[in-house]
Amino acid sequence: MKKNLIIIFLILLTLTATGMFIKNTIENYSLDKPVKIYPVKPIVDDNNSTSTKNVTANADVAASAQKEGNKPTYTNNSKDTKQNDKNSKETNAQVVNYQFPTKTPVRAKRSSDKYSVKVHIDTQKVEIYKNDTLIKIMECSTGLTEGDYDTPVGNFKINDYFGESFYNAKYGEGARYWVGFIGATYLFHSLPVDSNGHIIEDEAAKLGTPASHGCIRLIPNDAFWFYENIPTGTNVEIGD
Repeated sequence: MKKNLIIIFLILLTLTATGMFIKNTIENYSLDKPVKIYPVKPIVDDNNSTSTKNVTANADVAASAQKEGNKPTYTNNSKDTKQNDKNSKETNAQVVNYQFPTKTPVRAKRSSDKYSVKVHIDTQKVEIYKNDTLIKIMECSTGLTEGDYDTPVGNFKINDYFGESFYNAKYGEGARYWVGFIGATYLFHSLPVDSNGHIIEDEAAKLGTPASHGCIRLIPNDAFWFYENIPTGTNVEIGD
């Protein structure tokens, strides 16, 4: 009997000590201490390319094309669109639409119609012909005349490199609706955008003057139209 009482006493003593240890541990851990929360960096899916070939484009401000998952509508950040238009060299006095179409572009396919493209560096204009009839004139920006960024002059063909968007961290610029005419290096594409997909206002204001790294820049609606209507194999003539 005495032995059993001793055993019970030791068990109670052990339980008491354990309880005190747990109590002290809880009291010493303050939930009021600040918790450092680290912001989550957005992940860019570099594998979701819209190009028909797996290439790295050494293009005007860009390289590898990547398709945006939710296809947001990008607009420029200007509070005064009219001021932007005033700064740009518009010859037709129309308000330039710096808003990207909400529609998902569908790449042009070959048809019985014969298209051709003429780029005039001296006037910074792109002419579109359909069955030898001029149907559209678009203002553009070709390559800078200094720094070895000239747009190549000569006769080319629209190739099968294309994509909905790209971004090049090296230049801090990208663009949408791009179509190649010399590999994936020289392209027709929209006005430059930043990493958030917003049109870079300073670059947009240069429309109508040589401003690119060799590619041919167009306003969003024209770039979208070009992407959807000018198929692979179309002749491209670039000159003065």
